[in-house]
Amino acid sequence: MMTFSVSGFSASNENTPSANQKVRRWYDTDPILLEVINLMALAKEEAKTYATKLINGVEAQVAPEVLAKVVARLEDPNRPQNRWYDKEPVLAKAMELLQLMPPEAQRVAALQFIDALKAKQSPAAYGILKEVFNLADAQAEEAELVKDEAQLG
Repeated sequence: MMTFSVSGFSASNENTPSANQKVRRWYDTDPILLEVINLMALAKEEAKTYATKLINGVEAQVAPEVLAKVVARLEDPNRPQNRWYDKEPVLAKAMELLQLMPPEAQRVAALQFIDALKAKQSPAAYGILKEVFNLADAQAEEAELVKDEAQLG
């Protein structure tokens, strides 16, 4: 049985970025995980299928108190509701479980999604998804730099 502790909900030292890195989201510390989260946002139907498999696999291996904690977080009326995955219950639950996993398990799950997406998509379609992600990521970084420069200057 895979063990996830309830304390896994707090920030992990293994994922703690260096002082000069700017991290806003829990998945920003791992480039593979970041890519997969963004690809999931672009390929929502594939993400839902994958999320269901992830939930089933994780639920079979974690302690009941951890699952209860995840459900409580999902039912919390004060939890964020503006993220792309908050509108789909299966995606929201999968993201909560993914966040709970140790970094090594997160990476394995991320690589499994990439493999599943590549198998379902043609190489060209997968390449287009990656390019859309790369473009959006570059635009977000540029906007963040402009914002930071405006605040400094």
